[in-house]
Amino acid sequence: MADRSKGLRIRLRAKSTSKILERDLRKKARKLKGDPYLLLPTCMGECSRCPFEKMKRALRKVAEKADNPEALERLSRSGDKMARALAGFLKILHEERIPYLALARTPEGEVGYVQRGKAPTNMMIAVQYYDRPTLKALGYLDYVRKKGLTMFITERALLCSGGTPKINEDVERSISKAFEGKLKSGGGKGRSVLHCPHLEPGEIEDLASSENPYIRLSWSAGGLLIGICEECIREIGGNSYHRLGRVVMKKKLKKEVEVSVQVSPVKRSEKCPEVDYTLPSIIDYISGEMDDLTLIKRSKESYKENLKSTKRRVFIARGVCYGDDPEVLLKALGASGKEKELLAEVLKGVSEPLVVEDLSSIAVLRRFWKERGRGALAKVLGDEEVAEEIFSELSLESYTPGAMIEEGMKRI
Repeated sequence: MADRSKGLRIRLRAKSTSKILERDLRKKARKLKGDPYLLLPTCMGECSRCPFEKMKRALRKVAEKADNPEALERLSRSGDKMARALAGFLKILHEERIPYLALARTPEGEVGYVQRGKAPTNMMIAVQYYDRPTLKALGYLDYVRKKGLTMFITERALLCSGGTPKINEDVERSISKAFEGKLKSGGGKGRSVLHCPHLEPGEIEDLASSENPYIRLSWSAGGLLIGICEECIREIGGNSYHRLGRVVMKKKLKKEVEVSVQVSPVKRSEKCPEVDYTLPSIIDYISGEMDDLTLIKRSKESYKENLKSTKRRVFIARGVCYGDDPEVLLKALGASGKEKELLAEVLKGVSEPLVVEDLSSIAVLRRFWKERGRGALAKVLGDEEVAEEIFSELSLESYTPGAMIEEGMKRI
């Protein structure tokens, strides 16, 4: 559970209340007077006994005294915290004006609230913004921590599934929104799988190699798997665990969610070696000190280091391992003619691993160009002097391999 109390900062100042905001606050107060249970989360569990029974009785008692300002004053200073906050809020129905509001910085930004009675600030905000699930959730932090409850902050409501996590379509939609719409629901083996469009549910379930490196979050207790690839992560940034924490409220969530990273390439040859790699500190990731891209980057670095230690020639491009045969890689690149000859010359005699992010001739050539480019051009052009000119004057940053060869042929 992301610690929402850290996102709550009290500002030691107030602001004057606009007529529109005052009218809105009074409207909410009248609604709560008629139905104080609007403050409760929506039940989606099957608890033998509701953990909010005591709160319900206290809220009902406050609502019954809503027309008695002296009773509200008394109830706003002792008893159930949520009921205290409600009693303080209902006092505005007996005031001619609400001249000022206190200010607090919350997960939704700065909000103004009526400060009456002795309820904690988070409870006052939860009551006065009961129609905004993220702010309403501030009033239930202690219940989640002390009673072991699981709650979900969805777009439409604050849901409580009791002691047993329960994912429904509303929760799935809200998690997808937390990932900026990048996730869609896919069929899983007895659990929900939310995945980006570049991954398949089966890949995520098996933590299988993919052409797209990805992060997987596995929450067994909630029956949920999330998979999002590097390409999608580059678009939205951030930390996937903390995105999940925007929706899920659970005390021991960080102990229940298993974070995995898959950066191994898909094997297209039996000559592709098995290579282990070490994940960076998951503690740093869970705490928010590391984002998704850094987690993937460091996992890739570990993979490359361990691959290098095998001292084997192997060609890996854009998440696919083509084994140790240059012809297989050249076919995948779609190279032909003189460009294919140039690539073949560059790759000839290579004895170390080649790992490039893109499946392109330029990406492959860049890896060995400094040490092999001059000689390869001389072989293809058949003229060492012209090859030297082309190698010195033209760069792969500005010219394609084909353009280099074409220019060289003109100079011969």
